Amino acid sequence: MKTPILSSMKGFNENLLLLDSLNLCCPKCKGQLQRSAESYSCINCNKDFPIMYGIPDFRLFGDPYLGFEDDYSRAKLVAENMDRFDFAGLLKFYWSNSPETPEDLREKFVRAALLGEAKAKEILKSLPESETDKHKSILEIGCGTGGFLAAAVKRYGQTVAIDIALRWLTVCRKRLEEVDIKIPLICCCAEFLPFPDNHFDLVVAAATLEHTRMQNSVFDESYRVLKQNGSL
Repeated sequence: MKTPILSSMKGFNENLLLLDSLNLCCPKCKGQLQRSAESYSCINCNKDFPIMYGIPDFRLFGDPYLGFEDDYSRAKLVAENMDRFDFAGLLKFYWSNSPETPEDLREKFVRAALLGEAKAKEILKSLPESETDKHKSILEIGCGTGGFLAAAVKRYGQTVAIDIALRWLTVCRKRLEEVDIKIPLICCCAEFLPFPDNHFDLVVAAATLEHTRMQNSVFDESYRVLKQNGSL
């Protein structure tokens, strides 16, 4: 794999500051990490993980649809054009630069993303609500363009988001910035989470499991990072 170009483009450095509040570990061996300006490094297994546009890339394997190089290329395109568009415009721009996607599907995907927060509110209604929610931590697996995050952050104390696609995390950042929401974003595989045991009160995945490589491993890792009375 070629080494990707590292960037400190405006708006993404803030994500690294948000990550300082998290207890991260190596997704491969769960060892302690050290962070430099350009990467995270595991003290135990010596594996390096690059930081792309302020987002750590902890993936042990690539996006099943584009792979590493194409995903980096799309993420770069989005990041370099973020200031040209609002969130809706950025979605349209992204899909207009996705030649493998039929035009009618592009329009459908844009509409679905724009309705993401409304869909998330319906999902949240199905989750038990309590007065202690503001003190709970929640991890979303496969956050995509961030519709669930925009809704969940109003209810839970700490919200963290991961996705295997770096390009979607860059798009997600735009949505969150527009509504002034600050949530740490991490690129990683759901089968290899960069968090220690007993870390979250709630793990949520919507329309995600069917896209993962090893569903049983996703369940195992989700239960591993949940607190004793946590829920998946």
